[in-house]
This record gives sequence, C-alpha cells and structure tokens, in this order.
Amino acid sequence: MTRKANAISTLARETMARIVGSPAEWESFLRSAARMYKYAFPEQVLIYAQRPNATACATLEQWNRCRYRRWVKPGAVGIALLEDTGPQLGLKYVFDLSDTRQTPYSQPFFTWAYRPEYEEAVLESLENHFGEVEGTGFSRRLHAIVGNLVEDNAAEYAAALQGIAADSHLGDTDPPVLLELLKLAAAPSVEYMILCRLGLPAAPIGEGDMQAVTLFNTQETAAQLGAVVSDIAKMALGQIERTVKSIEKEAGTFAKSERVTENELEEEIKRSVGYGTDIPARGQLPDSRLDDGTGAGSAGQVR
Repeated sequence: MTRKANAISTLARETMARIVGSPAEWESFLRSAARMYKYAFPEQVLIYAQRPNATACATLEQWNRCRYRRWVKPGAVGIALLEDTGPQLGLKYVFDLSDTRQTPYSQPFFTWAYRPEYEEAVLESLENHFGEVEGTGFSRRLHAIVGNLVEDNAAEYAAALQGIAADSHLGDTDPPVLLELLKLAAAPSVEYMILCRLGLPAAPIGEGDMQAVTLFNTQETAAQLGAVVSDIAKMALGQIERTVKSIEKEAGTFAKSERVTENELEEEIKRSVGYGTDIPARGQLPDSRLDDGTGAGSAGQVR
C-alpha cells in the first residue's frame, strides 16, 4: 500500500464521517456534488475533500483532447481519486478547469445553465420521464417529482442497507422503517442538490430530515445514502440538461463551441474507467487495497 493511496483512502473515510455528521457540512458537500453530478458519490466525496470549489474536472489527457486544447498549468496539483483497477486499487488524478489554461487552439468551455423561461419545458420533460405530479410553481412540482424518483428507486438501496446497518445508528431497524428513513434522508438532499445546480434558491435541509442523515454514521451506510442521493440527482439533472440543450439548439442559442467541448468532455468522462458509471459494492467506497506503485497510482502517470 503506497503512502499516498493510504492517505487518500483515509481522507475519503474521514470526509464521509464529517459530512453526514453536520448539517452545514452536508449542505456544503451537496453544493459541490451538484457541480460534479456526473461523477459517482465516492469521487464526489474526494473532489469535495480536496477542492470543494471545483467547477469541472477531467484528467490531463481529457483536457488535452484536440477539441478542447486546454493545457494543465505547470505546478497544478491534481485531485486524487481512488480507482479500482481489478485486483489492485490505485489512484487517478483529475484537474479542475481552474487548473488549466487556454492555448492558441482552444475553444471556449461552457456549461449548460437553467433559465426561468425553460421552466415549463423542463417540468414537462421531467414529468414525462418520472411521472406526472400535481401542484403549481416550479419548486412545488420539482419537490413532487423528486418524491416520485425517490419512491421508485429507494427500495433497492434499502435492501442493500439491511446487510450493513448493524454497526450504525440504524442497527436493528426493521426493513420497512429502514426504507422510510432512507427516503426521509435522501429526498430533501436530492432536491437541494438539483436546486443548487440550477442556480435556484434552496432552503436549508430541515432539522428532522438532517437527523435522518446523521443515522447513516458508518462508512458503509454513509456511502449507501450518498449513492442514493447522487444517483437520483444525476437522473433528474441529466434529463434537465438534455432538455435545456435541446431548447437552445432549436433556438440557435447554444453555441457550437459549447456543444463540442462540454459534450465531448462528458463522453470522455463516461469512457474513463470509474467516471460516474458504476458504484462499487452498492455505493461503498472501494477497500484500501493498493498497488505497488507501478500501476494507476504511479508517480508522473495521470489517469
């Protein structure tokens, strides 16, 4: 086990314990995760721990792809992420947009943005995919849509919780109650994360809801809660992103450079091993098995 990888594994565990134990830390993490919603929860945790204000992250090779032509600045410190490479666990490094600079060949890099005039189209798209809801106003309807998503998806995660809850505050909780506690903790967090990414006001998570979050006080249970929140928020935000880009493409307001750079970066992230595709062990962080320093975590090698 390399010293660096061991330190990153410890950092992940300590950060998870910290964020579920404090309302301010949990909300701060959700604001960071909202910008990193295409990543899996374990990666979101480590990005938050090392660079909480990061806005867009990719590997050195991804930033250097011909369409972006952005170079990582000399001396920039990469954000270390755990990478499951099979029998050994290694590290990969990503760099925030602020760590890069333009070249004479660069195209501008933009991220999609929600606008008030997109409200009806976004709500219609969400309801078409996740179920119709009643009520008026964006916030109320989004609240109901998030409720649908959590209701439809929480049971699978709750089933996995039953085998890992014994040493947590959830220990000996009956399965039906465990499911309700998971939904109580997850739904407000998903809604908060979505509102933050859309740039809309997000009310603080309620005391009762936050008490439910603090019950997930072991690495395994915190990782499971994080997986629920991250996965469901990604489903909703991904649909919103597609809707926004479709609107702007039809209106001719979505810049060609934006279509090229952000879409390609997204595809590169999806193709990169471990980038927002699979959550190991039902959302749990990988164990601390590490390579001998010659694999993904080798000095000078960025993956």
